[in-house]
Amino acid sequence: EKTIKINLAPGYVNNLSSKSQRYYVADTLCPGLVLRVLPIWKDKKGIEHQGRKSFVWCYRPKGKSPTEISLGRVEHLSSNKVLSILKNSYSNLKYFLQFAQ
Repeated sequence: EKTIKINLAPGYVNNLSSKSQRYYVADTLCPGLVLRVLPIWKDKKGIEHQGRKSFVWCYRPKGKSPTEISLGRVEHLSSNKVLSILKNSYSNLKYFLQFAQ
């Protein structure tokens, strides 16, 4: 899976479209913040739909494989809101993750 690195500005996020495979777009301003774009899918009638876009925080606990925490879909959260949530709770989140694994 390919990861693109760019500033996740709201206009850029809204203009992203699905492809045939899932892909990730990493934010250059906030390490670990990633936008996951799911592939195009067809409903029962054969009509194609865009895949969902979700904000994800990726991290690697010490000595373990990488893990993703879903923060929410783009329809419900703006990239600015996600960044402010992460900035305000980053130290608390790091502390919690020590014991969550």
